[in-house]
Amino acid sequence: MTAMFAVAEAVTSGGALLVLSLIVPVAGILAAMVAGGRHVARIVAVVVLAGLAVALAVAWQMLQSGSELAYWLGGWAPPLGVGLRADGLSMVMMVITAVVVAGI
Repeated sequence: MTAMFAVAEAVTSGGALLVLSLIVPVAGILAAMVAGGRHVARIVAVVVLAGLAVALAVAWQMLQSGSELAYWLGGWAPPLGVGLRADGLSMVMMVITAVVVAGI
């Protein structure tokens, strides 16, 4: 039996942060390509700090709610849609990766 969830259960409070964690790097890549080589260092600095801020916001939201974050893109349940989910382990990995990238 496959697990089917209602659309109301698909989006948790703060679930949009998971979408933002995907949009920030993609927007940074596109901005760097458009701006050219002269402004890439500034764009990278902003994107790295924004990524760190999003990772910390995800951690803060998970710690406040005490549960995992979930977001279904377009409101479609998997397997038809794409489901983003972050639990405790993925939150820790997200924060550690953002801190290491910001440190480098």
